Amino acid sequence: MSRTVQFLTIIFLFIARVCVLNATEMPSEIPPAPIESVKVSERTLYNVASAQGELKAEKSIILQSDIPGKVVDLHLAEGKSVQAGETIIKLEDSIYSAALKQAKAKHELSELKYERVKKLLAKGTGSSSEVEEALASLQFDEASVELATANVKKTRIIAPFSGVLGLKDVDIGDYISPGEPLVELVDISNILVDFYLPEKYLLQLKEGLPVQLQIDAIAGKTFAGKIYAISPALDSTLRAIHARAIFDNSDFLLKPGLFSRLNIVFNTFERALTIPEEAIIYKENSCYVYKIVEDKVALTEVRIGIKEKDMVQILSGLTKDDEIVLAGQIKLFDGAKIVVTNKNNEAK
Repeated sequence: MSRTVQFLTIIFLFIARVCVLNATEMPSEIPPAPIESVKVSERTLYNVASAQGELKAEKSIILQSDIPGKVVDLHLAEGKSVQAGETIIKLEDSIYSAALKQAKAKHELSELKYERVKKLLAKGTGSSSEVEEALASLQFDEASVELATANVKKTRIIAPFSGVLGLKDVDIGDYISPGEPLVELVDISNILVDFYLPEKYLLQLKEGLPVQLQIDAIAGKTFAGKIYAISPALDSTLRAIHARAIFDNSDFLLKPGLFSRLNIVFNTFERALTIPEEAIIYKENSCYVYKIVEDKVALTEVRIGIKEKDMVQILSGLTKDDEIVLAGQIKLFDGAKIVVTNKNNEAK
């Protein structure tokens, strides 16, 4: 055997030896991948649209006087409740009462004159023109009595509806003019909120739909109301639907002027199957998750529904209490072995 053949043989044996050694050092399989898991859970989901709005009273009015006069009495306590028909402010009525007496006296004379000329006409000694003139005077004086009576009533400024008084701008002894603002009266037993929604919700938005309201000033509390009215025309500037919600406020917690966040609830899904959105793998217009089967994962296609915060509704592909991969998907493949690193894997 030549030296060349001997040398090649030695090289071949050496390479074979190295390959055998390397083969014995390589692991027989890929080690399990550490992952975090979560179980499919049931919860109530709401298909909602969000909006913002400012609270306002259902009824609000600035009390004013229709006649001039001097304030002689105040029956109001700022910030306190009053009932419909209750007298709030009393004006001096002596001038108006005197005018009423004068009007009544003149009306009585006109009535006597009218009866007298009617009798004369019946006897043939009077004329129809005199009767017509007397009737016109009588009707004018009747109107004068009505006007004087109304002015006497107007010396009492009353609450047109039950509500809460604001801060007053009048005191006893003040002389007020017609139309001068005196005190605000608001009815906050119900609170209204105007809001706007994009035109895409036109067919979904209906009167009576439930509305959830939250306010930063009253943290941790959600108020329940409903759609009260919807404008028949869209806002031409915003290209949006103008709607109004109403909320019961019998505890007077809600105050006009507060800024609020609204959720208009179109549908409620009881016991909806849900998983965290981060568990979903989006691929080629389809959605997948890694479902855990014993110590391996199976790439499983799912159909999703609505989303609420970080949770997604599962319509098909999974069942309650199925365990899926929550974190660590990037290093997985269908059939890969895994080891779960988190003990508490209930969805929150």
